[in-house]
Amino acid sequence: MVDLGEFSSRKGADTIIDELKYRANKKDGFNIYLIILPNALRSSYKAIKRYCLLELRIVSQVMTQASLQKKEFQSIATKVLLQMIAKVGNILWVPRTPDLRTKVMIIGVDSCKDTQSKKKIIGFCATINDTFTKFHSSTVAQDSNSTVLEKMRELILKSVNVFAQENGAAPDDVILLRDGCGAG
Repeated sequence: MVDLGEFSSRKGADTIIDELKYRANKKDGFNIYLIILPNALRSSYKAIKRYCLLELRIVSQVMTQASLQKKEFQSIATKVLLQMIAKVGNILWVPRTPDLRTKVMIIGVDSCKDTQSKKKIIGFCATINDTFTKFHSSTVAQDSNSTVLEKMRELILKSVNVFAQENGAAPDDVILLRDGCGAG
């Protein structure tokens, strides 16, 4: 734990970011950072979270000091701990599944139109283990020279390969879930 002392408008989010940079460059072996922001820096929450993810590429859990002072502290602490456990890649719950005699992959697909480029974006998520708790996901932009089916084929093949790497063999069965096609 690092105590950065009292905070003021002159000593704020930059001090926290500097400490995180130092820790990330030091490669101190931590796989998640818990950052408790003083109430005075509540407005810096998003900026610090964004910096950890995009610039430093470190996993973080950010919370405010005020949340530690609430009367439902025990409930909050439990939820924060569960979030941290999940963020470092552990499985919190395993769904009860029927006794499957084959290797099954479940795929979910949806699409939307990017307002900037006007291209169709296809989002894709596939399970890659037998408890349906580990996933491979990707997105792809459909250009004017390809069809949705061509892009889907590309994404399915990629996911089947990831499944095979994880399990030593491709899935025997694939269940595909797709949102309904829009009218018009």
